[in-house]
Amino acid sequence: GGLRKIMLHSFCDALIFVRDREHEERDEDVIRNSATHVVNSLDEAFDLSVRIMQLLRPIGSPQVQKADSVPALPAESTQPFDIVSSVIAPAFDANSFVEWWAEMNDSKKGPCLVTGFATLNGESVAILADQPAIMGGAPDAPGTEKFRMFTELAERNGIPIVMLSNAPGFVPGTRQERLRIQQIGGRSLDVNVLSTVPIVSVVLQQNYGGRQIHAFSKYLRPGTVSFALKSSILAVMGGSSAFDLFQGKKYAELRAAGKDAEAEQLRKTFVDDFNTKARAENDALGTGVLDMVIDSVAELRTNLISSLQLSRERNA
Repeated sequence: GGLRKIMLHSFCDALIFVRDREHEERDEDVIRNSATHVVNSLDEAFDLSVRIMQLLRPIGSPQVQKADSVPALPAESTQPFDIVSSVIAPAFDANSFVEWWAEMNDSKKGPCLVTGFATLNGESVAILADQPAIMGGAPDAPGTEKFRMFTELAERNGIPIVMLSNAPGFVPGTRQERLRIQQIGGRSLDVNVLSTVPIVSVVLQQNYGGRQIHAFSKYLRPGTVSFALKSSILAVMGGSSAFDLFQGKKYAELRAAGKDAEAEQLRKTFVDDFNTKARAENDALGTGVLDMVIDSVAELRTNLISSLQLSRERNA
């Protein structure tokens, strides 16, 4: 019953649900969408509470322990991967990540935004990260609402934010329209722009369309430090979509004339040129969208630490 009390959601930073007795199946959606954490016992709840308090209100100088592994990404941007095990766990301090609203993410339906706190070189940071393992990491209305709530939580506690973008663009369609994606997106963008904490925004493999603005654009949100893998793609749309828009008619004419090889060469040349221009090391870096690019995701931790310091100086 407490999960249904909106006042609890408004005044607490963490809401832990303990599955210590049977509950009706109809309550599952309430649990998934309301509890920031779900555990199986009171002992687990109190242990988690200690970790949460240490993240939100750190006392003293915590011991810094780097993870044994380094971040890694699949070779192809279309290949799904788990952002937590592949990037977050190895990039931040070992065993420090605690996820918020993990139950809210559904493996098939989304949302696909990972939110949580960790420490980086001993400092507490808030993490918002696209989850390519779910729906390719494409943001939707519920995920965007989750973005807003967690950004407000970080701002309320004065904790710096790290945004890890790896999105093919927002999920399109009438279902998202019915879920009020425009209104939710506008509210989350307001919170984004008006936040005052240091922010580092990182593009891992790709970021398209309005998602680039939403993911803490340095032009809309002064003080943000932005960097990306130099091979990542930042564009309004993907190369194939751009080809269909600008060269689709010519391609169809060549195919109709039986010039299949010429048609496919036209597509290949256009997409290759498009992707080359859209690489982070070219257009985005040259126009100032990014502060810098890095060669490998293995360098992520070091650059996150230095970029947080730079963002702190910009926000001073």
